[in-house]
Amino acid sequence: HMLPWLRLATLCALFLGSVGGLNLGAAPPEVFSVAPMMAHTNRHFRYLFRLLSRGAWLHTEMIPAGTVMHAAREGTVQELLRFHPLEQPVSLQLGGTDPELLASAARLGASMGYAAVNLNCGCPSSAVAGSGRRSGAALMREPAHVVECVRAIANA
Repeated sequence: HMLPWLRLATLCALFLGSVGGLNLGAAPPEVFSVAPMMAHTNRHFRYLFRLLSRGAWLHTEMIPAGTVMHAAREGTVQELLRFHPLEQPVSLQLGGTDPELLASAARLGASMGYAAVNLNCGCPSSAVAGSGRRSGAALMREPAHVVECVRAIANA
């Protein structure tokens, strides 16, 4: 019975390649991945890591899909999602639970040139996955909903 959970965790960890025009279907060929970390993996951090290694897969810090869409309405999404071309391949990590909102944010990320979009299903922070919340690691309690979110992102 552990295998379905392993598959789900793997699905959440894989990058939804078709969103960014890169059909990965499996883990990226890069040597290692720099984990997305709130308030750390900003564009300056990613640029530094790219200078250290061309073989790393880089991620943005988790950005809530609602924040992306708010920035789009305010005209500040270019600044929010900006990255240096040297950072590629770089994945946009989204947080959230609303499939339509995630799909809209994924489309914006794809239009900005991200190589992939990743759904945060692992953040254990109480601010993200704490009591009564459904985001981050708390999403793992609802595997069918995760599948719905992942499909929405992949089909965006």
